[in-house]
Amino acid sequence: MRILPPSIANLTSLTTLNVSKNRLILLNPILARMTSLTKLALHHNDLKEIPEIISTLQGLQELSVSNNRLTELPHSIPRMTNLKNLLAAGNRLRTDPSAWGLPGVSHELGFMPNLIELNLEQNDKLMVPPLDLVKGSSAHILRFLRDVFEARETRTLALRDMDLREIPQVVLRMDMVHTLSLSDNTLRSVPVDIKQLTS
Repeated sequence: MRILPPSIANLTSLTTLNVSKNRLILLNPILARMTSLTKLALHHNDLKEIPEIISTLQGLQELSVSNNRLTELPHSIPRMTNLKNLLAAGNRLRTDPSAWGLPGVSHELGFMPNLIELNLEQNDKLMVPPLDLVKGSSAHILRFLRDVFEARETRTLALRDMDLREIPQVVLRMDMVHTLSLSDNTLRSVPVDIKQLTS
């Protein structure tokens, strides 16, 4: 199956839709009419994008888009306030929605009220959050996204106890930061680039 048939939207009482492990290349926007969905499994397909209209599925609690060909996540995902699990491992995520000049995901994911699981593993081009965190806990990833964003205003960045092995590149670009705490990590060295933080 390459494309979901439009008639699938007639299943308005459906709460779980699993179309994983097919060869889907496109999602029909009519999927947005399936407002009873709480779980949508799209993993292991050939999807290159998820339509922005997905955010109309306000009851969705789990979205699995792992192992596709995605280069970015929909910008509308943070509006999905009931989402608890966002699984996006094994893609090609590399866009820069946070304007850091580095491949990453939107900081807004860190502020989603119910999101507890964010899986971004095997997205080797990601730098925000750094790969050290991507391989770790969802809580660390979400905290990192929040803290890095808030540091733009507070000028203080505390990345304590996150199992970081190196200072993330995004931190080295934050010349507005006055106070940086990296205690209780597993840093191996301090990069020469740290001299760029002159504020």
